[in-house]
Amino acid sequence: MGLVNKILSGGGKKGETINIFSLMLTIFILKVFLVYYSYNNIAPKLISNYQDKQVENFRPLTFFEAAIFVILANNLFT
Repeated sequence: MGLVNKILSGGGKKGETINIFSLMLTIFILKVFLVYYSYNNIAPKLISNYQDKQVENFRPLTFFEAAIFVILANNLFT
């Protein structure tokens, strides 16, 4: 907790803030990739099981749309 207080008050070391930022960025990119991959692979199967026919008009999620969804979910649920 002391490290967080130092960073928030501006007294953190430069190396520590860069490490925390890179860790947060890495976690965000991992979340985006998981949303992107899971939606594009699972949604067509769920839709075809629900409708009992092949999916014709399925549009895959782009990486940018997955990032926007992750930002939305983070803001809504945290």
